[in-house]
Amino acid sequence: MDDTARPPLRLQSISSKPLSLKDTQVHIDEFLRDLNSRNAFAKGLDSTTSSQLEKLSKALREERVRERKQR
Repeated sequence: MDDTARPPLRLQSISSKPLSLKDTQVHIDEFLRDLNSRNAFAKGLDSTTSSQLEKLSKALREERVRERKQR
């Protein structure tokens, strides 16, 4: 079987803990900074993952603003 024909690896969590929107956004932003710094030297980087995480971070930021306005 060709490597390109294999389905992507599936990860399943074994535990979880709730995070606030602020903490979640901080973790995602830190991960993105680390990812971008490690991949700064990579050529042909697939930016799909970082693009989706940036969209998630923006959505969390907007949600936090909405929550503050409702208080």
